[in-house]
Amino acid sequence: MSDLFTYEDENEREREVQERVQRELDKKLKDPKYMIKLYEKRVKELEERERELKPKARKYEQFLDAEGYVSVSDVAAILKLKYITPSGQSREMGRNKLCILFVHDKIMYRNGTDYSLMKSLNDSGYGRTHVSEKNGHTVTSVHFTPKGIDWLIEKYNNDDRIFKSDGQGDLHVFRKE
Repeated sequence: MSDLFTYEDENEREREVQERVQRELDKKLKDPKYMIKLYEKRVKELEERERELKPKARKYEQFLDAEGYVSVSDVAAILKLKYITPSGQSREMGRNKLCILFVHDKIMYRNGTDYSLMKSLNDSGYGRTHVSEKNGHTVTSVHFTPKGIDWLIEKYNNDDRIFKSDGQGDLHVFRKE
């Protein structure tokens, strides 16, 4: 008799192991004491997870309730969106690239050299376009509220697009294949 198993022998052994494991599992699942222990273990895990998440949820609620505005530069640092340079390197978007993306995605629009927040987003409380005077010139800047930042994070968190810079100040948007 040979020490080597054939393919059929190996398959038969695998089936036997699976059947034995299934019988053991069926037996345990019918045992009320085992099920109670399993339930108690899961409840304990969920309670521990809740203890971990409660402080984060409180901070998040405080953040959303906060008043004030955040600049597009700061939003860029929060979102950490990446784009690909003409040389193929991955870089984090700064204010200018993010403004170009926001125009593409109809979050902002361009007014000459300035950017403004779309009226619908302003009316929804996501941000504002601030107009001020500096050295005799009108300066326009966009700022987002915590509610607006939350909306942007949700919008771009699962974004499957690829952003590429053409090196000429434009950003091209592609779908991942």
